[in-house]
Amino acid sequence: MFLFFKRTIEKRIKQTKIINLENKFVRSINDSEIKKFWEINNNNILMNNEIYEKNKNPDISIIVLMYNQANCIHKCLRSIQNQSLKNLEIIIIDDCSQDNSTEIIEEYKKTDKRIILIKHDRNDGKIKSRSDGIRKARGNYISFIDGDDAFIHKDILKNSFNIANIADLDITEFKISFYNKQKFVFNLNNYRGINEKIFYQPELKKIFYRTEEKDQIRGIVNRNICGKLIKRFLLIKVLDNIGKKFTEDYINNYEDTLMVVYLLKFSKSYYSMKEKGYYYSHDECKNKFNFIKNKKCKVNNAVKGIDPIKYLNFLLIKTRETRFEKQLLYHEIKSIDFYWNITLKINNHFQLIYNILDKTMKSRFLSTIQKNKIKLIKHRLLNKEKLAQLKKE
Repeated sequence: MFLFFKRTIEKRIKQTKIINLENKFVRSINDSEIKKFWEINNNNILMNNEIYEKNKNPDISIIVLMYNQANCIHKCLRSIQNQSLKNLEIIIIDDCSQDNSTEIIEEYKKTDKRIILIKHDRNDGKIKSRSDGIRKARGNYISFIDGDDAFIHKDILKNSFNIANIADLDITEFKISFYNKQKFVFNLNNYRGINEKIFYQPELKKIFYRTEEKDQIRGIVNRNICGKLIKRFLLIKVLDNIGKKFTEDYINNYEDTLMVVYLLKFSKSYYSMKEKGYYYSHDECKNKFNFIKNKKCKVNNAVKGIDPIKYLNFLLIKTRETRFEKQLLYHEIKSIDFYWNITLKINNHFQLIYNILDKTMKSRFLSTIQKNKIKLIKHRLLNKEKLAQLKKE
């Protein structure tokens, strides 16, 4: 009983420290400062014109994913270089770009020795690229950013690092702001009044559950891997648990949820800041979703249209019969169906997806509402299969 009260008091002390830090530093960030910082980075201006030497013990390793982003990578890199926290390591993963992206990075490296460039000779996808960056990183914390995105305030890394360091947090999240045509649209984070609270286990592992009454995720954390400071040892643990086969054999666009859910499973503490910190661009890099044109870059097992189904099949094999893991599988079935419309890109691999849906519906950890939604997906696929057979005839 004494230990319980002692731990409760310690948690409250940490909580107070964080709230005071946000009041003192982070909440000074305003929209005018964000706009000014954006213009500086967009115009490719270095605020402190100096040569940066390589840091032996960086506080944060920034992992940048880059693929054919020569027309916008400067915005991303300048937003990192213009951070007030300078003790950084910048790891750029070039995932087999076919434009002059790498030449641009080589120019940046001449004046910034903190930059490390890792080049892929084939397009390995996001999770393999991030895995390579994590294994290479030396910082205590890691933060991810895509090559066409940016940080939107010079103090966001310093402030989030101070909070994470003082309270010894495994994960510290700041808001991802969605921009279209350089105009703010909305924040991707939907906190619903849970700010100024550190989440600990076992509560942390439950925040991804869906409710019986409403088929939706509790809006507590952002499922994007970007916009966060994460302890390096925790990310390595996640990669080891996911396994080498997944990171090397699967190209997909659904890796964020998988990694975030495993982070929630293994981390001991999680805090979400109120402030905006990450600029997610929708339209500023036109080739963001282009398919690979150069055949030498393409991985042999990447079949257009079947990848999402292979990913779901991997999750089916990987997940155990627990509420936490079956909710993850269900969520990804819904995400792929909604965002990528697998009913149009299934390429006649019907039996595989039927097997995934049937086995998922047998789980005792899915609600009746959820099972009915999976049935509707299967019903659409059955109709599509019939139409495909009639066309052949």
